[in-house]
Amino acid sequence: PVLRKTGTTTTTSSPPTQIGYNKQTAAFDVTLGAPSCTTIGTTCDTGALLDGRGRTGSNGREPNFPNTLDGCKDGSRGKYHKHGSIDRIVVKSENGSGFAVGDQITIEATVFTRKRDSYYADFYYSPDITAANWIFIGEVYASGSNGAKVLSMNSNLFLPGQLQ
Repeated sequence: PVLRKTGTTTTTSSPPTQIGYNKQTAAFDVTLGAPSCTTIGTTCDTGALLDGRGRTGSNGREPNFPNTLDGCKDGSRGKYHKHGSIDRIVVKSENGSGFAVGDQITIEATVFTRKRDSYYADFYYSPDITAANWIFIGEVYASGSNGAKVLSMNSNLFLPGQLQ
């Protein structure tokens, strides 16, 4: 997902998910430069790997910054949990049998927003993150109050691919 203020184009790349049958917690993949679930599972969860804001602040430094697949980095301005951020992403198979073409998935993004700004989370998908071709899935309104919130988007896996 991408978290952006209304009228802006700030972007953050989504972590990949892998085809599979069990709940998995992502690990940082040095080759990809982002969190990845490389074992078979029905859920891929970034856990705390995205929690932070770039290289800013001693309490809010993002582990393995920039955690991006396409070179589009988070900005280094702003303060952790004072300005908007994406803290966690979970991708779940809704049928419980793994990720396959046509399956319904739920993407959950835990985001931090400020009440005075209007934020939207934009969700994207790519059939192959090694040659990312981002396809817009949809967006969810993220504002209304200060603090963390979980935004969800349902989608179908509509293109084949092993590393998505």
